[in-house]
Amino acid sequence: MEWLHEYITRGQAVLTVVLLLSAGTILFIGRKKLSLAIPTALVVLFIGAAVIPSFISARPTAQRNSCIANLHAIRDAKAEWLQKHGATGAAPTEAELLAPSGTLHHSLSCPRGGVYNFGRVGENPSCTLSNKGHRLDD
Repeated sequence: MEWLHEYITRGQAVLTVVLLLSAGTILFIGRKKLSLAIPTALVVLFIGAAVIPSFISARPTAQRNSCIANLHAIRDAKAEWLQKHGATGAAPTEAELLAPSGTLHHSLSCPRGGVYNFGRVGENPSCTLSNKGHRLDD
């Protein structure tokens, strides 16, 4: 079920199609007694509308947003490091950016297990999970 959590819109579409097909099947099977089939199909649709959001996990989105916030913090720390050291084009290490001499108060790590590449001053830092949205777009 990883695809359901990784690609949220695809998962929602699949669950919606399954729900509509099941409601259509109820209506088709109970077409002789529509007075019973229509309310049953509506109940299935309402239950599905309440249940589909619980199948779609918010965890991947929260982890991606946390990673992006870490990348912003790394970029800001590199900018402050540049002001202190004035070494344009240099690539500060994580140890140089950590407190007490730097601006980062603790070592940052990607919540999904990606590895950060700090890069040179003036470049955006990157995460190895950038293909999953863990990147700075600005």
